[in-house]
Amino acid sequence: AVHFGLARSAPADKATVHDLSEIRLWFTEAPSEGTVSVRLLDASGAPVSTDDPARDPADGKVFSVQLREPPPAGRYTVAWRGMGADGHVVRGEFSFTVPAH
Repeated sequence: AVHFGLARSAPADKATVHDLSEIRLWFTEAPSEGTVSVRLLDASGAPVSTDDPARDPADGKVFSVQLREPPPAGRYTVAWRGMGADGHVVRGEFSFTVPAH
């Protein structure tokens, strides 16, 4: 059986990204309603303000988080969690870098 987890993300883990406006997560199965949380943290571990995760109306496995403004240069971590159909809460994280212009 496929366990609930993250299939891929945009930005991808360890990617370098310019002009980031959203973070998108593709899960291996549709998470249970209301269980997905996504937090964006800067290099010091402080949270960056984002909108709440929104489920893609066309695909229940896909969630996106809109950034309120493009993040300044630096390294960022996305910490996510969600619960699959089996009731287990799964947590994970990935990181990306915004280069200095």
